[in-house]
Amino acid sequence: MVGWGGSDHSPGLLTEQEVENSLRLTDLVAREARAALKARKFVLEPDLILRMHFTAMTKVIETAGSIRKVDRPKPIFGSKHQPPAYKEVEDHLRGMCAYINASPPTFPGDDDPELRQALDRGIHVASYAIWRLNWIHPFDDGNGRTSRALGYLLLSIHSGMFDTASPALPDRICRERLKFYRCLEAADSAYKKKKRIRLQQLENFVKKHYQAQLRESLERTTERTSRTSLLAID
Repeated sequence: MVGWGGSDHSPGLLTEQEVENSLRLTDLVAREARAALKARKFVLEPDLILRMHFTAMTKVIETAGSIRKVDRPKPIFGSKHQPPAYKEVEDHLRGMCAYINASPPTFPGDDDPELRQALDRGIHVASYAIWRLNWIHPFDDGNGRTSRALGYLLLSIHSGMFDTASPALPDRICRERLKFYRCLEAADSAYKKKKRIRLQQLENFVKKHYQAQLRESLERTTERTSRTSLLAID
């Protein structure tokens, strides 16, 4: 569960509380994804992001679930990006949600010809959420783990399923932390220069790890089915 609760500052070991929070965050993402899939509707609001952060950081920092009230005096760890002033955070969060909601999930079936388009759209909004939440850096700590959980939630909804396989996307991202940072830096650079949203590197990175997760999940499912069939034959 390291990726769900991985530190924004270093890849060190998690505290017992952070491990507990990580499990609770996984449950929250699962509940939200399944509720959206059942209702066939999802609209992202800042309140959900705050709830995810509270779940991830409760009893770890005093400001869990609250937007930061100070400007950061120095760039983010592992990045050259200087986050916006704290007074701008709420507007940026609303703008992020509006961008994501402008590409709503279509909830395609497995045999739907538009499934690939839905997956591509999911990769984009998930990557955007991961990058943009880190760019806004709305919290005193825990921005990384919240962004990865949010990205996984969006991708699960857009793909039409919540895969319970482990390691999940947030964990896989943290296994290649340096590559992840480079992807964020590339997106930051494009946005800083021309205010353009260019996420190709991050999208490819997210897609690679999500495909690996689904492939391993399918292999395990096939293996379990084969074992069940053999037992039935015996």
